Amino acid sequence: MERYYRRWNEDDIRGLHSISQISILYTESNAQGVVLREIGLDKLGKIMHRYPSSSHPFGSRGLFDTQTVELSSETKDLTKDEFEGLWRRT
Repeated sequence: MERYYRRWNEDDIRGLHSISQISILYTESNAQGVVLREIGLDKLGKIMHRYPSSSHPFGSRGLFDTQTVELSSETKDLTKDEFEGLWRRT
């Protein structure tokens, strides 16, 4: 299954910063555009949001929830290894 890793910011999602002080949101999506995982960081790089997670706000419900995103070959903003590195951070 092909996966895409995308970086979102306030230009993409108006009001993003008001959600747990998130400045950058990274998402992992499947080939159909369904967001599988999300990681939100504040301006200092601290993880403020993780979905799915039982230890972060909105962790049981992603910011994209049931939405799909349009994907193209230009959508990939980071590698799988970069995304996994962020995911493993505590």
